[in-house]
Amino acid sequence: MIKNQIFIITGAPGAGKTTFIKNLAVLLTDAGYHCGGFYAEGYWGEKLRSGFDLVEINGKAREVLCNTTKEPDDVPYRHFFFKKKGISLGAEILKKAEAEEMIVFIDEIGGFELNGQGWAGAVEKLLQNPPRLMIWTVRENLVDEVCRYFSMLPEAVWHVDNAKVEAVATEIKTIL
Repeated sequence: MIKNQIFIITGAPGAGKTTFIKNLAVLLTDAGYHCGGFYAEGYWGEKLRSGFDLVEINGKAREVLCNTTKEPDDVPYRHFFFKKKGISLGAEILKKAEAEEMIVFIDEIGGFELNGQGWAGAVEKLLQNPPRLMIWTVRENLVDEVCRYFSMLPEAVWHVDNAKVEAVATEIKTIL
């Protein structure tokens, strides 16, 4: 049976998961691997996280994913309002990944997806179409729940506090 290979980068909020996968994508791209997917770049306001932009892993597309300002058609989740354009861009990027052979980065999979929103549907489609190598960021307190929700067992889980980007890139390259 052909299966997907899923790797998880985990850590606490603000621990550097996004920076880690951005650097990992650069190393893998520089080594000649085709990388796709996206990361969520956070920004701050008054010492609190005030929003995130969704950025395609290659930097070609960017859209506001969520912030603390409510607008018509926003999807509320916790203290953020998720923007239709940001969610659509993420779904479009993941749909492109269905059709191309690439390493797929998804930053992040969390509570929004565990409620069937965000990237949940797109991730399920990717999981149904192996083989696929995916690298997800997941908060450390949600790793087990995310694995159960998507009925998967990751190849490896690296904690951002202990892992070195170069070592992770080397390990991934050995299985490609």
